[in-house]
Amino acid sequence: MLLSLLLALVPIVQDPPKPAPPGGIVGSSPIVHHLLQLIHKVSASQSAVLIRGESGTGKELVAQAIHESSPRAQKPFVRVHCGALS
Repeated sequence: MLLSLLLALVPIVQDPPKPAPPGGIVGSSPIVHHLLQLIHKVSASQSAVLIRGESGTGKELVAQAIHESSPRAQKPFVRVHCGALS
């Protein structure tokens, strides 16, 4: 009885857990997959990247994802609010 109760409490794992997406970006649409491919491609480059978009569209998440996927991931990620600079 106790064994069957314990077995009922243990979750059945069918698939191994997937690694967390960079920057916490989640989604399964083709656009999100394309975005994640671009992040992977850009993060391997030493070039500067300009991320543009409306307020609240996830620019900082994309920047974080690029940083986490890059060879510089062990270095600090510095957020700069450009509007506050003027």
